[in-house]
Amino acid sequence: MPYKNTLITIAKDSPVDVSETPTSTRENTPMHIIVHELLLGNPYGHNHEQLVFESHIIHKKLGELTREEKEVLWAKLTKRTHPCLRTSPLTKKYGYGAHYDAVGNIALYPVESMVYKKFVKDREIEKIPAMNNKK
Repeated sequence: MPYKNTLITIAKDSPVDVSETPTSTRENTPMHIIVHELLLGNPYGHNHEQLVFESHIIHKKLGELTREEKEVLWAKLTKRTHPCLRTSPLTKKYGYGAHYDAVGNIALYPVESMVYKKFVKDREIEKIPAMNNKK
């Protein structure tokens, strides 16, 4: 499933035409907000597995892990599949496209941005829509 040179476009039934910053009143930060912060803070700094790993550490409030603890956690998390950004509220509800570069690293772009629009028109980039919100 590792995407390369691919744009996950916003869902066809997205409720927004302009991106919105996700917020939450929950005590524990929801995963999609953690992913949003990681990807906007470090565009193309994570591939899918790295994003799952880093967001899991933050979400579970694991703090600083030793090298051995990281290796054990990495092995545990990469044993199973994890949903891609096609299923994320970021691409379904909040108006962000997820671009995977030639090596599979990911960046988020607001639907209204010039970069997102450029990627949509680029014939060299595969486009896959986010999952619809309604069945």
